[in-house]
Amino acid sequence: MENFMFSAAFIIIFVFLLWIIVKAIQQQKHKNMYTKDLTPPLWADENTTLLFHKFNEAWSTTIEVTTNKQIRASRPELSNVELRERWHELKKFLFLAGISKKLPMFSEEVDEVWHFFLEEKSLYQKFCIDFIGKMIEHHPHDTPQHMPKERAWFDILYLSFFPVSSHSSLWGDFLKERAEHQIWIEQMIDVPDELIRLFGRQTAVSESIDTLQDFVQFARKQLIEDEPEYAYERIQQTDGYWYGAALFSLYIYQSDEDFFLHKKEAYSRDSASGSSFVEGPKRDEEWDALTEDVNHYDDTSSSSNSFFGNDSGNSDDGGSGSSSCSSCSGCSS
Repeated sequence: MENFMFSAAFIIIFVFLLWIIVKAIQQQKHKNMYTKDLTPPLWADENTTLLFHKFNEAWSTTIEVTTNKQIRASRPELSNVELRERWHELKKFLFLAGISKKLPMFSEEVDEVWHFFLEEKSLYQKFCIDFIGKMIEHHPHDTPQHMPKERAWFDILYLSFFPVSSHSSLWGDFLKERAEHQIWIEQMIDVPDELIRLFGRQTAVSESIDTLQDFVQFARKQLIEDEPEYAYERIQQTDGYWYGAALFSLYIYQSDEDFFLHKKEAYSRDSASGSSFVEGPKRDEEWDALTEDVNHYDDTSSSSNSFFGNDSGNSDDGGSGSSSCSSCSGCSS
């Protein structure tokens, strides 16, 4: 009898452990079928981290499960991998649109998934309200529009908040509007409050505009402080390379011609000589090297090498698409 009881208990324990293992495998498989949570950038403080938490809480696998049924019925040729990549990039876009109104959509592939999501009206509305307390509106154009100024702003936001990964190529080439990037950088220095007024969602949850303010503050620190918060290099993360610090390090905003390359000089409005961005062949080479690095993601490298001194030469206009043509504008009044 004792042997029987022991055997029965052993079988019960074995079956229970087997059930746990099977459930864990199923949960992991289910998890791998859908996109992972968005991760706050390196510079994120409490408000920005909280907004990322709000986004991840607002998002659910139900959104992707339900919408994918419609996508697969219409586009059966899309693989699970392609869908996950598009969804993950859409999540990045919607996060950025949640802190910066008037943000155009620059990817036809990502936009297509957004359209399907919009058709699930109750799911889309619930997500937006749970995320920022108001709708992220969608305003399509009849035809794609050339928007270099808006594309430069999108690039700055994307590269500051998210690492570049293998599927960032869905957005086409980054950093193709250098003159427009410089204008935005100048405004971050001269009129940061105006940028926050222009793009901030004043009627959304407080963390939305707080995150935009935190971003501008991060950018200004990188631009004007003698000792910026981060190095001038790209920084490796789990799913790619973060280029925020590298981007801003290319703009040495100075009031003196005598400077050390890669050393920030404090900006002073009272400088007698005024202030301007450094130009010249070396700056051009570094910009081209950064552009080349950003637009040719290499997931085989395990180091966080600086793009400075890259011997790959100047980048060309190759890539997956135009950098400045929008398909839809995700803006809100």
